[in-house]
Amino acid sequence: MIFIFIIFTISLIIGIAIQFVALSNLKQIKNQENNIKAYYLAYSGAEIAYAALLKPDSKGNKKIDSYNNSIINPEPINLDFDEDGIDDVSIKIKYDKEKDTIFIESIGILNDGDKTYTLNMSFSKQYPEIKLWE
Repeated sequence: MIFIFIIFTISLIIGIAIQFVALSNLKQIKNQENNIKAYYLAYSGAEIAYAALLKPDSKGNKKIDSYNNSIINPEPINLDFDEDGIDDVSIKIKYDKEKDTIFIESIGILNDGDKTYTLNMSFSKQYPEIKLWE
C-alpha cells in the first residue's frame, strides 16, 4: 500500500512538472509571436512612409523634394491595419537639414498597447535608395 502511494506521488510530481514546462513553453511561444507581429507592423509602417515620400505625383514630383523645413510631420501618423482597431502603427517623419537626411520612426502597437516595437529608418535625400535601419 505504501509502495502504491509513493508511486502515485512520484507520478503526480512528474505530471505537474511536465504541465508547468508545457505552459511555460506556450507562454514563450505566444510572447515571441507577438514580438514578431509588432516588428512587422513597425516595419510595414516605415516602408509605407518611405514609399509615400518617394512616390511621384501627377507632375512627376516626389513628396520628398518639397520638404526643406526642420520637421516634416511633427504629429504622428496613425495607421490601423486591422478591422477592430487593436493593432496600429504610429509613424513620425523628421528631416535633418544639416545632414540632409530624413528619419522615419515607426512604432508597431499590438493588442491595444500590450506589445510595441519601434523601428527607425533613415536615408539621405540625395541617395534615398540607401536605407539605414536602427
